[in-house]
Amino acid sequence: MHDWSEMDLAQMFAQTAKVLAAQDSFGGTIEDIVAMAVAVVPGAETAGLTLARNGRVETPAATDQLAIACDVAQYETGEGPCLDAVWDDRVLRVDDMSKEVRWPKFAERASRLGACSMMACHLSSERGCLSALNLYSRTPNSFTEQSRSLALVFATHATIALESARLETDLRAAVETRQGIGQAVGILMERHHLTAKQGFDLLVRTSQKLNVKLRDLADIVVTTGLDPAQTRDLAQLAAREAGNRTAGGADGQRPDAVAGRAAVEAHQAIAALHEDRAATSRSAAQEHDRQAAEHRRAAEAALDEAAPD
Repeated sequence: MHDWSEMDLAQMFAQTAKVLAAQDSFGGTIEDIVAMAVAVVPGAETAGLTLARNGRVETPAATDQLAIACDVAQYETGEGPCLDAVWDDRVLRVDDMSKEVRWPKFAERASRLGACSMMACHLSSERGCLSALNLYSRTPNSFTEQSRSLALVFATHATIALESARLETDLRAAVETRQGIGQAVGILMERHHLTAKQGFDLLVRTSQKLNVKLRDLADIVVTTGLDPAQTRDLAQLAAREAGNRTAGGADGQRPDAVAGRAAVEAHQAIAALHEDRAATSRSAAQEHDRQAAEHRRAAEAALDEAAPD
């Protein structure tokens, strides 16, 4: 167990702040948080970080499988220190899982997994990000009052780092979204002889008609190489915007069938985008996989609707 002097503590937390501030991504920050928590908090052998977002709780980072399994046990049983700590600003401790009565279902599963003691610490946020740091040990009574005190100090550093990383990620995403939409509008302007306003309006209406997010539709146009003219719904709307009355319906196909095929193409392209992102983003892989599956299902539904009677 650590035996920290005041000088050691000051140096340790100065280094902790420096390391956490050096990360330039949200995923990297939470991975650093769980790794450093094990090094800083006496008694901690493994750690996981719980995030509550979009009505779900998940563990986007952990130091090993024991932490992940114990976090999941809490999510599946609907009880446990981390779930209570996420919603309430406090630190909760389990000294001996075999004797724990507050969360009996979770304690029984955690004991079978090999976790004998635990501490969960709320990470506060002014921006509505609900999270908790979960520390586990394979030995009973591993966490002391010193552990609790240091976890609280560490939680303050972790919260600041999380807020900073989330803000930077949000700002970067906003800039990238704006740039992507601007590029897509530029492509529409050049290929269909539109003004900037006409190109943007076209993109907005098409995203609504195909039930596709604007930024995702822009990604299709810019990233995948899919020519807007190949998406017939886009081409027809562009022709009307440009005053070309000869393009729409020239091939004699039903407008609803044309739009249906366009929706299939759009959802398939977006699903492919999310699958690519899931393969390259550890922290957001689960969310990208979920969105990819949703768009695959939407493509199948659009294909069924577009099928001739």
